[in-house]
Amino acid sequence: YDKAANMSGKYSGVQARVLQLNNKAVFVPCMGHSLNLAGVAASESCIDAVNFFGFVQEFYSFMSSSTYRWMLLENAVKTEVDAVSSSGEKMPKKLSDTRWSARADALQSLVLQYKSYREALQKLVYDEQQKADTRAKARGLLKTMLTLENAFLATFWKSLLSRVDKTSKLLQDPALEFGTAVQ
Repeated sequence: YDKAANMSGKYSGVQARVLQLNNKAVFVPCMGHSLNLAGVAASESCIDAVNFFGFVQEFYSFMSSSTYRWMLLENAVKTEVDAVSSSGEKMPKKLSDTRWSARADALQSLVLQYKSYREALQKLVYDEQQKADTRAKARGLLKTMLTLENAFLATFWKSLLSRVDKTSKLLQDPALEFGTAVQ
């Protein structure tokens, strides 16, 4: 079971109804969901982490809300990837509150394509064809992106979430035995 109320509720959740039919059907929460909930609790306990993930989501929303901005970013990423023959995640990803693999992917992309993202924002800041509010938003995102704190948090959370993502995928393997999951 996941830990949502409709599944885990003691009185009217699915687990309660199954227990009525079979009193040996013990409630065992999904280890993958438990890991995700621990990640959510960890990130929400620190205001700097909340602000950082807010920045990551804000960057994605800003760039993806305009076909011109997205194309500008794609071109910057393509140029960098071609120049260094890199592979992996290229474009920014939308964050998810429940799927931490989406956050891991977003940070993988941010760290690997940092230079491209910075370049796209700089072009928007100095593009006089853009509206003033677009240029101001790009300037604010760029200023946040260039802070040492942001660079540290990107590196820290990328490292942490890549491990959480691998563990989460392992925990969701149908062949995984309960004893191994506990370990």
